[in-house]
Amino acid sequence: QYEISGWFKTEGVAGDASAIIGWYEDNGKWRNSRNLDIVRASGTHGWVPFRQVIITSPTTRRALLKAGLWQSYGTIWIEGLRLIQVDQERSAQIKPLCAP
Repeated sequence: QYEISGWFKTEGVAGDASAIIGWYEDNGKWRNSRNLDIVRASGTHGWVPFRQVIITSPTTRRALLKAGLWQSYGTIWIEGLRLIQVDQERSAQIKPLCAP
């Protein structure tokens, strides 16, 4: 189990889709994969916190955190990115993010 957190902002994100921060995992052989969107945003936004707790599948051997634009144009910034391993007891006690 992992917690991903940080801050993002966007500027002029437009088009058919959006700016995305996402999680990808697989078994190390590009099979048994799973994708999860952590953030999906469009338009222009100031700094916004994000946080997601992810429980990986038992077969996961590789994980990728990705950020970018999906069928869009504009800019996305990410600050204060953290990836920490947590146990189930701790994840229930996670406090809200504070300002950067």
